[in-house]
Amino acid sequence: MCDVRLFWYCLTVFLCHLPGGACFKGVIEGDETAQLYINGVYIRQTVLVTILPLNSERRHNMQTGGTWPIMVSNRLVAGDVIGLRITSNKPETVPITSPTGVTQDYPGLTAGIAAFEDGTMTNELWRCSIHAPLEWHSQAYDDSAWQKAVPQPVDCCPWRDAGLRWSRLNAKWIAPPLSQGNLSGPRSFYCRYTVPENRSRLPDSEISGMSPYSPKVTVRQVVMGTSVTQVTFNVSNTAIVSCGVVDALSELRAPTPKERQTWGESARVEPTEKRWVTVGSPSQTFTYANLLAVAWFSKPVIEECRKQCDLISGCNGIVYHDRGIDLVTGMNCKLVASLNASEAKVQSSSSLYTHEELVVVMAEHQVAITEHLLCSGSFGVSNRNSCDNGRPNQGTTKGEPFGDRWHVNCCQD
Repeated sequence: MCDVRLFWYCLTVFLCHLPGGACFKGVIEGDETAQLYINGVYIRQTVLVTILPLNSERRHNMQTGGTWPIMVSNRLVAGDVIGLRITSNKPETVPITSPTGVTQDYPGLTAGIAAFEDGTMTNELWRCSIHAPLEWHSQAYDDSAWQKAVPQPVDCCPWRDAGLRWSRLNAKWIAPPLSQGNLSGPRSFYCRYTVPENRSRLPDSEISGMSPYSPKVTVRQVVMGTSVTQVTFNVSNTAIVSCGVVDALSELRAPTPKERQTWGESARVEPTEKRWVTVGSPSQTFTYANLLAVAWFSKPVIEECRKQCDLISGCNGIVYHDRGIDLVTGMNCKLVASLNASEAKVQSSSSLYTHEELVVVMAEHQVAITEHLLCSGSFGVSNRNSCDNGRPNQGTTKGEPFGDRWHVNCCQD
């Protein structure tokens, strides 16, 4: 049962679980405290959700740090205004002692960070001010006089995000510009962001270079374990593919390609490869007539004959004597430009032949992702240029495709 104090939380959670429910979630943090407003309405921190949706491979509980999830029933639309108020009680200088025992003073910078499931996140496009009127968070307020937010370096503040909770999202820690002579910045400030008309809420830095003509990634299979996840896939053209694992309960949204490149496993792959294929059966008692030799060699095993062909331009096939030798050259490895199975056959009573040719086939690639996982998760693939790549179109007994992620119900090793 919901008491009056928790009624709004219960109603929101109920709406989020309805079919087609308009649940909208996000995560905020302030160094040290943060308050969130949407169109002038204060958004209370959600207390019914304990796992932070930060796209992590492991679960971060909100009690382990000052990071808070929020959940509202209405999604952001163009023209909405998001407001953040950040306050801190840190001293202007913070001494930090390293593991080697060396103490260093750091400016006690203050900042805020936020990310939402539609791709909206804190960055330099927000506006910040040290002073603000009562209506600072409303849609009617004109913030054109406010300065652009300044993202702070990740390594500026050793006390901040020690558990790397934010490492998988490209949201930035933002604050107003530092005034001259003040290295630690203000102890309190305000930031605003007006949701743009763009269909994508992701910052331009996350979607630049994307193209509908980018290579397509087809995931063939995902096999997940508690320590290693193996992904099998094809590509339609040369591509850089980045793969990563996200715990389903920690998912905020689909990771952007640039985020996956930061923390995922990446590989440059080709769409096709040459592969040796046996023509007919191995160790046959006949060979084909009129096959002109590119070169002859003596090789102890057929693998050495293949390698020799790979080194010689114009060689696309081999005739290897599993038993016996060529009576004219005294050798057993014949390199040819091509194999024509329609040629007349020449029988032999002393030799056994294996005929192989190089054929171009679709390359199948595998990426191994080493993560320690809990038993539940989702998987995503993208290449460098398109957030739409990696949409799986073939199922597997070890995982099922969903959107541009793979959802796996149980881990196996």
